Amino acid sequence: MVNPLRGFISEEGALFASIDGIGIKLHEERELAGLVSKVLDVLLGRIEPITIGGDTLSVDRQSAELFFSRNADHLPGIISKEMPLKEKVLRLLSEMMKESQTGLPLGLFEGVAVGGEEGKQLIIGTVPHFFVLFEALEQNGFDLTHFRDEITEISPHEFVHFEREDFLDQIAERNSPLFEKLTFDEGIQEVQMFARLLIDRIKKNIEAQSDNLD
Repeated sequence: MVNPLRGFISEEGALFASIDGIGIKLHEERELAGLVSKVLDVLLGRIEPITIGGDTLSVDRQSAELFFSRNADHLPGIISKEMPLKEKVLRLLSEMMKESQTGLPLGLFEGVAVGGEEGKQLIIGTVPHFFVLFEALEQNGFDLTHFRDEITEISPHEFVHFEREDFLDQIAERNSPLFEKLTFDEGIQEVQMFARLLIDRIKKNIEAQSDNLD
């Protein structure tokens, strides 16, 4: 999966069409105009570029405003008229992701893209998505206090991301002393797989340190 918004694009190419059967149109660049056309469309306010994890979607501004006006009664407490368009789209995205099957951040495993080329090695989600992951790992004996502290002051509707390799390395380093108590038995399959990945990394680090001492 790329930009998480792409997971909510219908076969007809409309964003969030599952809500009202119409959704939001996405801007299609005119082939001959290319970059100049896109810049003009942004300057003139015809499109709203929304970038997550290095991957950009261009939302048709008029279509989006009509969508939120049309569905205002269905989104109480989620969207307000005063919000900028980009915030409205990302707020709705975060709410819909909460209703996904796992509730976990995207991109936990290598090779699962969550953005363009720059985002393929990112783990990305809202703060609640990460707290779901942290709680699940804690049930398997992991200590995620450092990461909880790092994002606890961030708005729950904001998207945050970690470089996957750095994220794995930091968890492995901080949990090496707990190695004998760690398990991968608790939680849904994705959590168990991720916990096992972390345990394997910790084990390799411990073995490498042991070899260096020899």
